[in-house]
Amino acid sequence: DSSEETFSSLRTLEEIRNEADKSSSLKKDLQNSISNIQTLLNIRTEYLKLHDNTFITKNLATDFDIDELFK
Repeated sequence: DSSEETFSSLRTLEEIRNEADKSSSLKKDLQNSISNIQTLLNIRTEYLKLHDNTFITKNLATDFDIDELFK
C-alpha cells in the first residue's frame, strides 16, 4: 500500500504532518487508523473505575479544534 510505504519512510511527527498536508490519501489513512485506536481506548476507559467513579471520555477533537489550539 502506498500510504504504508510513505509512512514507513517518515521518522518524526513533523515529517508525518508535512507529508500528510501534501497527500490527502495519507492524511485520510492516518486519520482512520488513529480513529480506530481512539475509539477502542475510549470504550476501554469507560469501563474503568476509581473509588466507584467511572472515567469520563470526551469527543475527539476536530481539525478546527486543533487549529484553534495552536493559534
